[in-house]
Amino acid sequence: MKHGSIIKLAAYMRESVTTRKIFRHQQEGNPVLIKKKMTVRSEQGLHARPADLFVHTANRFHSQILVCNLTSGTEPVNAKSILRVLALGVYNGHRIEISAEGGDEKEAMAAISHLVETNFKGQQQKEVVRNKINQEKRWQ
Repeated sequence: MKHGSIIKLAAYMRESVTTRKIFRHQQEGNPVLIKKKMTVRSEQGLHARPADLFVHTANRFHSQILVCNLTSGTEPVNAKSILRVLALGVYNGHRIEISAEGGDEKEAMAAISHLVETNFKGQQQKEVVRNKINQEKRWQ
C-alpha cells in the first residue's frame, strides 16, 4: 500500500468513527455536534476586543465550543480560552470553523454566529455603554 493510500484510509476511518459517535449521541438523546464555517470581517480580526467578546460570549454557555482557523489550518481550540483564541492568529478575511456540542449548543452557535456576522459591533456598543455606567458608579 502506498503512503498516500494509508493516509486516506486513516482519515476515512477517523471520520467514520466520529460519524458513528455523533449518530450514537443523537440516538441516545444526547446533544448534537453543530459546526459552522464563517469569514471574519472585523478590521482587527479575532484579536484584542473582538477576541474578548468572542470568549465572553462562549463562556455564557455550558456547551463545549471549539474554533479553528481554516485559512491557516490550525487545530480546533477551546473558544472559552482567551489565550487559545488569540493564538489562532485570525485576521480580517480569514475563514474560521466554530463547533458546539452540549445541552445549549444551538443557542451558543446562534449567539457566536451573530457576533461574528455583525463584526462584533452590536456587542461592542453594549460593552462600551456598560463600561461607562460602571465607571460612573465607581466615581459616585
